[in-house]
Amino acid sequence: MENRPVARPRTVAVFGCGPVRQFVIASAKLLNAGRVIAADTIPDRLEMARAQGAEVIDFNEDDPVVQLVGPAAGDFRVFFERRE
Repeated sequence: MENRPVARPRTVAVFGCGPVRQFVIASAKLLNAGRVIAADTIPDRLEMARAQGAEVIDFNEDDPVVQLVGPAAGDFRVFFERRE
């Protein structure tokens, strides 16, 4: 992530909330992202993301794509996903 503010308050979507993505969440908040939405399946990781100010989506309960299309449609400029 570049060391500069997120242009205008933007929504940042983070898929996966392991250690690296927790850093992404913290960085997005520090760089003035308007909303940070984090999705994962592990409750402890979701709780850590929530503690950092992220809105969370549990893959076990909701489809994150369906959840993100509604009110935030067209607002995303930054996505972070986990690749295996």
